[in-house]
Order: sequence, then C-alpha cells, then structure tokens
Amino acid sequence: MTNAAIIEHDTNLTQTSANAGNARTRSPVARLGSTFLCSNFSFISIALVFALSRAILRYKDQSIKTNELVFWAVVWGGVICVAIFPSIFVTLSKFLGIGRGVDTLIYTGMIILFYALFRIYVKVEAQQREMTKLVREIAIQNPVHKKK
Repeated sequence: MTNAAIIEHDTNLTQTSANAGNARTRSPVARLGSTFLCSNFSFISIALVFALSRAILRYKDQSIKTNELVFWAVVWGGVICVAIFPSIFVTLSKFLGIGRGVDTLIYTGMIILFYALFRIYVKVEAQQREMTKLVREIAIQNPVHKKK
C-alpha cells in the first residue's frame, strides 16, 4: 500500500466509524500520538517527583534551610500542577491579557530566571566583600617582609 492509500484508508475509517473514540477505529497516527503523550507525561511526572525528592533529601541532610525547602517545594509542586493541568496557563494568559498560554509560560520563566540571576549576583558580591575583608585581616595579622 502506498502512503496516499494508507492516509485515505485512515481518513475513511475515521469518517465512517460510528464510534470515533473507539481505539480500534482510530487511525494508527492518533493512537501513536496518544501513547506518545501519555509516555511523555509519565516521564515528566517522574522527573518532577524526583526533583522534589532531591530537595527534601537536601533538607534532611541540612544542605538547605527550611525556607529554601519551601521555595523548591512550591516551584516543583507548581511545575507538577502545570504538567497535570496545562490549561492553567491558558486561563492565566486570558486573565493577564496575553495571547497564548505558552507565552505566559515563557514570560513567567524569564521573570523567575532574572530574579534567580539577581539573587545569585547579590550573594556573589557579598561573598567577594567578605573574602576581601578576611584577606585584609589575615594580611594585617601576618605581614610578609621582603628581604633586600
């Protein structure tokens, strides 16, 4: 069978079927698409639950503080909710007057990334100041005299 014949057969099968939702009457492409979506959703859900569990483990070994755990739990919980209910961004985009849900997702992601970049910048600057202060104190306590 040629590709055109397969497409025509699938179209006729889907159009003439009294019950288009039945798995036997759906086209192979549609069946493949739903399987692909389901497997991707499962993979994404597992990855997000794994990321959330990593944050909890970092809290248990005291690598992060309580407020950091709450932050990451909210972030990963939010991402899990969006993965389960993607229409959240469509509703949010309509409320904000943005064209599409994907645009809202991109804008939100950019805002979060810029905020994270700002926080990292502030922390690096504070560490640099602290390191400079410590080096000066050590240099004053242990002067090095050059021999002539």
